[in-house]
Amino acid sequence: MEIQFGIQNENINSYNMRRQIMKLCNIKPFFSCCYCGIKFNNTLYGIQHNETILLCCQLCYIVTNFSHLHSSMTMIGTSQLSQKEINKRTVEYVRKNKICPSIIEIDGEAKPLNLKPSKFFNDTQQFHNAKVFFNNNIDISALFYKEKQDNDLFDEIEENTIDIHQQRKTETTERITKWTNKNNQLMQSVKILENHLFL
Repeated sequence: MEIQFGIQNENINSYNMRRQIMKLCNIKPFFSCCYCGIKFNNTLYGIQHNETILLCCQLCYIVTNFSHLHSSMTMIGTSQLSQKEINKRTVEYVRKNKICPSIIEIDGEAKPLNLKPSKFFNDTQQFHNAKVFFNNNIDISALFYKEKQDNDLFDEIEENTIDIHQQRKTETTERITKWTNKNNQLMQSVKILENHLFL
């Protein structure tokens, strides 16, 4: 299917729709996005097409069903690339580097536009060659794909996540210890001062 810029239809996010999407995802270990054709393991996104639910990836869903919730995840820039190509390059970059690319890393000729995504989606025809790019607010974990027998990538992501949490926990403990020590020193100083004053 061709990617066309669109505003989200509220019915597409219904509870019943979500349940059907989750059921479809549980049937197979992967699916191919109905827009970009890239394989993914799971999704929360789908569209109603001729009374059938077609699954799509996070990026293609944002572009075809934009809502105000997606504003913080997107930016607008001019590019000669098709939106489908931008989405594909974004997924490839994320899978390789485990971070979201900048506009220039997707298209060296692209130029960022000082334009709110919501304004662009309300009148896409007005902006020549304007395309949607993504930033670090997207959920990059939704863009990975692993073969059933290959757990290395997900193990690595899980280990990195555990390391980050452990590091934050350690930093917090260190801060508390430092504050406690300073507080104890201050209390000792106050006691010494009191002793001198009341001698």
